[in-house]
Amino acid sequence: MVDDTQKPTEDQQPKSEEKIWPPAPLAVPPYKIVPLKKTKKPSGLHPKAKEQPITGDQIREARKRLGLTQAQLAERVGLSRPFIALVEQGRRILSPEDLERVRQALGL
Repeated sequence: MVDDTQKPTEDQQPKSEEKIWPPAPLAVPPYKIVPLKKTKKPSGLHPKAKEQPITGDQIREARKRLGLTQAQLAERVGLSRPFIALVEQGRRILSPEDLERVRQALGL
């Protein structure tokens, strides 16, 4: 007589515990590929950058002439270094108050 309380050997383990690799792909809803809309590339310059009394190039030249880094200028005028970099590139403009502080810091 066979004892039912005995554990099955490794050969007799049920196959449900076996891992199947690779796993079955997940069901994804169908999708359409649509062409991208053509958009105008921005020029990179702020629309009012050329109207500023002091351009970013002038700020950069004056800053370098004084031997200041962007971080040092930013600290003097109370702005962030990345903002000073964007102003020098013409991608951001200074408010009238900030412009006056930059003028005083650079002696323009």
